[in-house]
Amino acid sequence: MRGVGLCDRMISSYQMSSQTRKWTVCTMLHFVDLSVTNSWIQYCADSHANGRARKETIQYLDFKLLLAEEMITQAQSGESHQIDEVMSSDDEEIYSSK
Repeated sequence: MRGVGLCDRMISSYQMSSQTRKWTVCTMLHFVDLSVTNSWIQYCADSHANGRARKETIQYLDFKLLLAEEMITQAQSGESHQIDEVMSSDDEEIYSSK
């Protein structure tokens, strides 16, 4: 199974839930689920392309937990990754000339 079917199946397996009926919160949680699932699918594809054995690839739930732990750690440490920190001098020249 590939593409949309795989994504829907993975989202339904470990779906984020909330105790709210507000459509805005439900929609945001769905988009978070969607982005995490798509990231995991891309990770699996990249792992396979790099020759990593299937047993060495992180499972979906473990991937989701690692991502959550990393986000909590960054939020607690107060780290912020701004675009200016990431951009190289070449990128700055391109954007300043526009």
